[in-house]
Amino acid sequence: MNWAIKLAENHKPKSNEANIIGVILYTDAHPHIKKLLNDNDYWAALDEWSGPQWAVYSTRAARSTVGFPEMPKGCIGYMVPVWEEPKENKKLLETFEIESTEELPLLVVFAKDDDGSILKNEIRISNGSVEEAYNSLQEEFINISSAIKGIDPKNLNNPLGVHSAVSFSIQNKKDWGRLKNGLKIWQWLKSNV
Repeated sequence: MNWAIKLAENHKPKSNEANIIGVILYTDAHPHIKKLLNDNDYWAALDEWSGPQWAVYSTRAARSTVGFPEMPKGCIGYMVPVWEEPKENKKLLETFEIESTEELPLLVVFAKDDDGSILKNEIRISNGSVEEAYNSLQEEFINISSAIKGIDPKNLNNPLGVHSAVSFSIQNKKDWGRLKNGLKIWQWLKSNV
């Protein structure tokens, strides 16, 4: 059985909790995320920012490597590095339909719909420093918690409705970020032309 479905089934939200779960995915190749999540003070602060209305977990995937493909004896080929994913990551990647751990670190926000399917959103987490990682997660937690607070309490157990509200909020935040970046580029072009 898919471990995300098992997690969603085992985590029974209280009456005032949304039927949605967050999972922070990372590997040992992300030392700032690892340090952040292993520090009790940072974890407690993130717990405060996520609020009491949804659960957030973290899991570390096995570290992948970059290697070269084996060529048949007597053949010469281009030596292009290939991302090699360990078998231990197979279930994790299949669960969230992620191509490889190259895409990590991510915050995956998901819900199990009534038909058993997984509804999910993937959010990239900054990993330049512990502070960047913390700020990145803090922003996302505030955004998601705000979306959940806007849901009528009688609808918090509706996974499709909660996921839709959270998805809208996540997409809106991404769109505003793109718009701000576009505006900065436009201002720079205007001042340098």
